[in-house]
Amino acid sequence: MTSSATFRPYEVFNTNESRSESSFCSTLIPNHFNSDFLRQENSAKRVGHDYLTDSDEETSSEDENKKFVTKPSSMKFTRIIKSPEELKKQQEAYNKWLLKVKEREKELKRISQEKQQALMEASRKLELEKKIQSEEKVKEWLEIKRMEAENKKLQQKKNKEKAQAKIKPKEYKIAINYNDWINRKNEEFIAIKTMKEKKEKVMKDYETTRKSISASKFQTWLRSSSSKSKPVASVLGSDASSIASIAESLELVTL
Repeated sequence: MTSSATFRPYEVFNTNESRSESSFCSTLIPNHFNSDFLRQENSAKRVGHDYLTDSDEETSSEDENKKFVTKPSSMKFTRIIKSPEELKKQQEAYNKWLLKVKEREKELKRISQEKQQALMEASRKLELEKKIQSEEKVKEWLEIKRMEAENKKLQQKKNKEKAQAKIKPKEYKIAINYNDWINRKNEEFIAIKTMKEKKEKVMKDYETTRKSISASKFQTWLRSSSSKSKPVASVLGSDASSIASIAESLELVTL
């Protein structure tokens, strides 16, 4: 047996009788009760509960005052003695009680672990919810900033249109007419340049032909070219008649 499960037997005897006349007592007093009894009982009336030796005087080692307790020799003192069967039953009962205590401790530990795990799970869920809410807030903030930027661009466009609408109609008309005039002048310049190039080419052909053929043949060429492709009449304009008259005069001179 272990020390925690051991109980000290007490013998029932009479101080005036021999030890052979001792008898068993059914009262069971564990050893861990003795120290409390020894600390409290210092009087002769309650001395029967104290643990005594064979002598009439006993010193209590557990007594805080460490006083000697004197026992009258005429009084009967008891010491409980347990049989092995009783000790075995007591030990079995104690073992069962200890097993229940250990099981209860395990149960309490399991409950504590479950509570701790539930608390950690709840804390984790709370942190996750906070994180999700934070991400949603960030998304909302970004969406708000994007809409603000779009509104700003739209407002700038509207302001620009308003500024353009404030231009006076006369000035706006003058600007439009000026642009049209510039475009028209460019087109006229291009046409004049093209016409000049064509005129130079016709005059060059004219000089070449005049020098190479006679006046009658030149006049015939001039009239035929004017009636077919009309390069002279369309390009030279009034110069065509003068060229014809020159050709006639040349023909007269030649003749």
